[in-house]
Amino acid sequence: MKPALAALSIMMFINAWNEYLWPSLVLRNSDALVQIGIRSFMGAEGNNWGAVMAASGLACLPIFLIYIFLQRHVVDAFVRSGLK
Repeated sequence: MKPALAALSIMMFINAWNEYLWPSLVLRNSDALVQIGIRSFMGAEGNNWGAVMAASGLACLPIFLIYIFLQRHVVDAFVRSGLK
């Protein structure tokens, strides 16, 4: 049960981390969101694609680190789900 719960928690964290619309509607101070901060690099004068890509890379870093540390549990859950 432990690998399945670990894989589920990783998938739920990724889903919550990638959320954009709901937190921007609910939070009063939506400047605290990473995705809103990345969106602020795009403006009417033009898009700063270098800054957007750098911020996107940094926003993906927590997801990569969590997956690297818990990769064993994710793979184990996916392998065990096919066995009976």
